[in-house]
Amino acid sequence: MIARLKGKIIEKKPTSLVVDVNGVGYLVSVPISTSTSIEGENVELFIHTEVREDSIQLFGFLKREEKELFCLLREIHGIGPQTALAILSSISYEDFFLAVKEQNAKRFTGIPKVGRKTAERILLELKEKDLSFIESPSQKDLPEEGRDVKYEAVSALESLGYKTNEAISAVNQATAEEKDLTLENLLRKSLQILSH
Repeated sequence: MIARLKGKIIEKKPTSLVVDVNGVGYLVSVPISTSTSIEGENVELFIHTEVREDSIQLFGFLKREEKELFCLLREIHGIGPQTALAILSSISYEDFFLAVKEQNAKRFTGIPKVGRKTAERILLELKEKDLSFIESPSQKDLPEEGRDVKYEAVSALESLGYKTNEAISAVNQATAEEKDLTLENLLRKSLQILSH
């Protein structure tokens, strides 16, 4: 699976980029907020890869938080990749979490492809989830190394088949109990939490 791309933009549209990485051009779907934030011709993107019977699609984001939010949205029944991109194109992830916290359905209903029922489903399904891993500003205050270990642990758990929200919750719980864990120890503790 492709998780990250770093290269030169050779084609740019509001919702897609073609990124040249060592002579190979990758077509990457992006939210409008990503394409408008890119300055210059070089870019580094966090990638979510979706494999279907007839295609492989790449979705790119400048921030890890946006990628994690995209993955959470994709877990909600009825929200496809294009709807998830439309949401991320229309609302910042900070505003998104505020809307979920306040259960403000109106914040979503003006977004293309998101009606009242879809907005209510988003709020209902995410209301009880632990979103602090991506939401909390305090995460930005962590040392880069601490953040990277948590992200790597979540990615490893996802590769083992756990859902994103389950992985995030277990990693948060493990690090709350003990700080400065190595990746190996963090994974071990997270797996113990998930097995109970």
